[in-house]
Amino acid sequence: MALLDILNHPVLRAAVGAVFTGAVGTALGRLMLARLGGSVTRLPLTHLEFWYFSFLTGSAALSLLVFLLTAAHLAFTGVFVLTGVAMIALASLASARSRRPLQHSPTFAIPWLWLVFGGVLAAPFIELYLGHALGPEYSYDGTTYHLGFVARYLREHHLPAITENFYANFPQGLEMLYLFAFSIGQHSAAAMTQLLFWFAAALGVAGYGARIGRPQAGIGAAVLMFLAPVAGWDASTAYVDAGQASVCFGLFYALEIWRVAEPENGEKPEPRNDHLLVIAGILAGFAAAIKYPGLIAVAYALAVVIFTLRKRPVSILRPFVLVTLLACVLVVPWLVKNAMVTGNPVTPFANRIFPNHAIHISFEETYLARLRHWNGVTWPEVPWEVTIVGGRLQGMVGPVFLLAPLALLCFGDPLGRPALFALLCFLLPYPGNIGTRFLLPALPFLSLTLSMVVARWLPRFPPLLILALLVHFATTQPWIVRKYSQAETIRRNWKETLRIRPEADTLRQHVGGYGIAQYINQNLPPNARVYEIGEFPLAYVARRVDGYYESALGERLYYVFFSGVDAFPDWAPTLRRVFHFPATRLQRIRLETTAASDIVWALSELRLSSNGLRLPASACWRSPYFNSDSRFASDGSLATSWHAWQPTVPGMFVECTLPGALEISDLEIDAPAEQKNIPLMIRGEDAAGRLSVFVDANEQNAPLPVGYRALIGKEFKDQGYTHLTMRQGIPGYEDLRRNPQEWGMHLLAERDGYLLCAFD
Repeated sequence: MALLDILNHPVLRAAVGAVFTGAVGTALGRLMLARLGGSVTRLPLTHLEFWYFSFLTGSAALSLLVFLLTAAHLAFTGVFVLTGVAMIALASLASARSRRPLQHSPTFAIPWLWLVFGGVLAAPFIELYLGHALGPEYSYDGTTYHLGFVARYLREHHLPAITENFYANFPQGLEMLYLFAFSIGQHSAAAMTQLLFWFAAALGVAGYGARIGRPQAGIGAAVLMFLAPVAGWDASTAYVDAGQASVCFGLFYALEIWRVAEPENGEKPEPRNDHLLVIAGILAGFAAAIKYPGLIAVAYALAVVIFTLRKRPVSILRPFVLVTLLACVLVVPWLVKNAMVTGNPVTPFANRIFPNHAIHISFEETYLARLRHWNGVTWPEVPWEVTIVGGRLQGMVGPVFLLAPLALLCFGDPLGRPALFALLCFLLPYPGNIGTRFLLPALPFLSLTLSMVVARWLPRFPPLLILALLVHFATTQPWIVRKYSQAETIRRNWKETLRIRPEADTLRQHVGGYGIAQYINQNLPPNARVYEIGEFPLAYVARRVDGYYESALGERLYYVFFSGVDAFPDWAPTLRRVFHFPATRLQRIRLETTAASDIVWALSELRLSSNGLRLPASACWRSPYFNSDSRFASDGSLATSWHAWQPTVPGMFVECTLPGALEISDLEIDAPAEQKNIPLMIRGEDAAGRLSVFVDANEQNAPLPVGYRALIGKEFKDQGYTHLTMRQGIPGYEDLRRNPQEWGMHLLAERDGYLLCAFD
């Protein structure tokens, strides 16, 4: 029994899950690289580089394989384990049956004193990261969506069509590896899997420095990036930024070997080894399959190919097509899935180009603006925030990186220019999201160029690089960081890691909503569907929970709910406008805006009348702006509204084609109170095509009908929701807790600052 407890211990299971995932990926990579050829002339890699690229390329292949298995409804632990064992067995068999062993380039030399020095500096951080990764997973994004979808895929054994959460339609290349590891070791196995990538990144940077004859710079760069607080925190959680950074550097490494490969006859170096371009194409596609900003990796790879071959008597077409096709193999499946699920291959972006029912244009624009201006941080503040303060941009890299402008001196160094070009390329997506961790894909290149600049003075000033690394080591110690920075840091707590302290207690302390999530798991039926207002740990709930802003439906219902909350009087449909005009026989009637506004145009109810006689509610109202919701403008319920879901401009309209020419004398409009400053006019068209324009409307305040909140509850039920959960501190929480019956609900539970209500 004691042995079974040890084998089932969360730490051991997490370690096994991650190591098994890494081993399977490496086995797949060995198979692929062996097929490319292991001779010095065909694949000029050292032994270390062969294993390094085997891990990266094989992980990319494993990610695609898991995607295909999951899409085929085969996401079972047994299937993943058998697949992994088969891959390892095939790699071992292929190696044993090979007629000749793989040959490698001579191993480059790294001064052993520098290896020891780098290892001593890294050792306490390795222990720190391992303890964090193997401990309970409570990172914000990891619990709210990264692992939430991973857990759902494993629970449902396939890739469900999720339109209620746009995060599910981001590329999930690394999450596929998390799914593989999660099936064995649960949440901590996923975090540990990303940490393997960060270890590989550090080894790759050190190896590259040695390959170009700058081993001290390579070791220094590896230490600089590895010790950066935001990198260590990200790499030891179920985020994906550190993993993407590792893949991006692997792409750079492969392209540089290809670019300067020595031909067999010792002539002038000529970039002609397409086998290395296979590696580059795979890694470029994998970087894009991890996160949309990774698409820059594909552009970077193609730019290097074109620039390198531009003056050579060889065709650019074949290398260009090779890299492009291999990259597409990794990233296109995610774009196709998105197109099939939402109608937009790059959802939640480009919704003006790909109109769809899943995401509002107004949300996209607001979301992008928020990412570009995190917590109001301005560009002059960014350097100080990302290097020292960290609180407003969710992390910092360390004060030593204030020396970053020195990296530009690499422009004068032939060996440093490629890394400088890569740095500038991988910085291009950063202005779109200025959180510190979104610098991670560029961090290895910044560390390398900065270290190369400092190392150039080593013969004259040997202590300079050593001093910089020692300062970095001292200023990135978590207990020191907490004295001068607001950034979140890793805290050593092996009692939590080893589960001496119960995991549930740790998660309840660190994860908002964990208590109510466990109540939901234990008390709600499997078919329950919960709408949440706040933040919710999808990774720890086994029921369907939809968020309040992650989809068009969620956002619409958010406005529906808060239109009944006293703290949001401007959202309540209390504005009534009545257009009264001489009775006119009309074939078509159009309601149109006449001025721009920051307010999104909304209509709660439209009613047509003829000489005081109200016509039956008509579903004929249509609009080119999110037409799928236009029915809510005339459905007879004030609780529902049509919104244009994009900024208001003159000429926006909704119109109704009447069944035969009807005599119309009034149009009554109910709308949220905030619509008061959006001027409207009516264009009417009779059967002969003659137009009439009416611009004068009578405005008045209309009280909410009795039982309005019950109408809100009914709308949630009509959309298929059985329960609602809400975080304390959000306006309406106390009202809902005291008077759930007014909303057509009853209170089920209240746990750790969250309440759960059931719709009656």
